[in-house]
Amino acid sequence: MNKETKKITEAKEKSGKTLLKEIRRERDRQKERADKWKTESITLRHKIKSKELIIKELSKNNSDKTVFKSPKDLSINGSIYPLSVVWLCVSLSHLGISYRKVCAVLVLIGLFTGLQIRVPSHVSVSNWVQKTGLYLLKTGGTLLKKGIGKWCFIIDESYSLGKSRLLVILGVRLSSLSIKKGGLQQADVVPLVIRSQEHWKTDDITAALTMACKKIDGTLSYIVSDQGKNLVCSYKENDIAHIPDWAHYSANILEKCYSQTTDFKAFNEKMGVFKIKKQQSSHSQYTPPTMSVKIRFMNYLPFIDWANTMLINFEKLPDLIALDLHFLQTSRLFIEEMTDLFYKADEIGLILKTNGINKESQAKAMRLLDSLERKYLDNPRVKEFVASVTQYFELTMSIYYTQKEENLSYFDGLLASSEIIESIFGKLKHRCSKNPKKGFSSNSLLIPLFCKAFSPFDVRNAMNNISMVELEKWKNENLCNRKISSFRNVFK
Repeated sequence: MNKETKKITEAKEKSGKTLLKEIRRERDRQKERADKWKTESITLRHKIKSKELIIKELSKNNSDKTVFKSPKDLSINGSIYPLSVVWLCVSLSHLGISYRKVCAVLVLIGLFTGLQIRVPSHVSVSNWVQKTGLYLLKTGGTLLKKGIGKWCFIIDESYSLGKSRLLVILGVRLSSLSIKKGGLQQADVVPLVIRSQEHWKTDDITAALTMACKKIDGTLSYIVSDQGKNLVCSYKENDIAHIPDWAHYSANILEKCYSQTTDFKAFNEKMGVFKIKKQQSSHSQYTPPTMSVKIRFMNYLPFIDWANTMLINFEKLPDLIALDLHFLQTSRLFIEEMTDLFYKADEIGLILKTNGINKESQAKAMRLLDSLERKYLDNPRVKEFVASVTQYFELTMSIYYTQKEENLSYFDGLLASSEIIESIFGKLKHRCSKNPKKGFSSNSLLIPLFCKAFSPFDVRNAMNNISMVELEKWKNENLCNRKISSFRNVFK
C-alpha cells in the first residue's frame, strides 16, 4: 500500500468515527428527552387517577376565578361518569347540539385525542341537561348577592305548541342593573317561573306571580310585558305597575294607523302578487321578503327597505320588472311616509333599550316626534302616531318618578323592552318538537341555561341535589302536555 492510499484510508476511518460519535450523541439526546416526557406522562396520569389534579373552571361567573381544590369537588354521587364528561355534555347541548349528536361528538373526541371516554346514552345526556336546568330554576333567585332589594319582572306568554302555551317569568335585580351600559343582557336575568297550560287566565297569571315573588329576596317594583288582556288584568288586580314593551306597543300603534287604509292594503296586495309571479322565475332576485299570512307590524321594516331599494335603483331594473313594479312609483309618497314612521319607532326603541325610560330618553323621543310633525303638518296618521307615543311617555314617566323616589340609591331608569325573553323563546323554538299533537316538553328547562353562564360547580350540584323523582314531579306539575302528550293517549 503506497503512502497516498494509506492517507486516504486513515482519513475515511477518522471521518467514520466522528460521524459515529455524532450519531451516538444524538441518540443519547433523544433517549434523554423521551425519558423526560415519559416521566412527566406517568406523573400526570397518576395525578388524574388519584383525582388530585386542579382543574380551572372554564366558564366564568361574575368574573370570579374558581378552581376545584379537592377530590370531592370532582365527584358526582352515584355516577360512573366523571364531572368533566357530564359538564361537557351539558355545555354541548346548550350550544344547540342534539342529545344524540352530543354522544357522537364524545366519540370523535376520544378518537382524535386517544382518551378513553365512557360515552353516555342520549337519555343520560337529556337527564343531565334537565337536572341542570331545574337546579338553576330553583336556585336562580337565591344565588345572587344577599339582601333585600327591588326587582323587576319580565313576563311573556309564548306561541302555541300543540294545545299548550308557555308562560315564563324572568327577574331582574334593580340594584345590579345599569341600563346605560348598552341594554339588558341574558346574564342579568334570573328565571323564576316556567309553566305551560292550555289557557292562561287572569287567576293563573296571578298564581304564577305569587310563586315568582316567593323566590326573590326582595319586593317587586314593576313589570315589563306586552299588553295581553290576561296579563294586564292580573297587574291591575294586584296593583302592580306595568311598563308596556315598546316593540309591541309601537307595532300596535302602526297597525292602528295603517292596517285599514286603502293605500296600505293595495301596497301589500300588489307586492304579494309580484312575489308570487316572479319567485320561481329567472328574476327571483327582485322579489320582496316572504310575507306571512298575518302581517306583523313588528317585522315590517324589511318590506319597506325592499320598496326603497327598488325605487332608488328603478332605472337599473329590466323593463319587464319595471313594468310590474310601476305601483311603487305611484305610491312613492306613501312609502316615504311609512319609512319615516317605522324608522322613527325603531329609533325610539333603540333609545329606550339602551338608556331606559328617563328624562333623557323622553327628550330624545320628543325631538324625533317634533321633526315628524313639522314634515307632515296635516297628516292624520302622523298625528295619531305622535299622540299615541306621547301618551306612552305620559304613562311610563309617572311610574318613573314614583320609582325614582323609592330607589334613589341605585336608580338608573325603567326597562322598556322584553326583547330578551323573545330571543329566549326563539332559541327554545328550534329545540322543541314540531309535532302539533304535542306541547312544550321538558326541553323547556333549557331556558335557565340560556339565562345563566353555568359553571361545572352548578352541574355538580345539580347532579347531587336533583333526583329523577324530583324532575318527574316538576314535569307533571308544570307541563300540561304530560297529560295529552301523543295521539296514542287519546283513547286511553
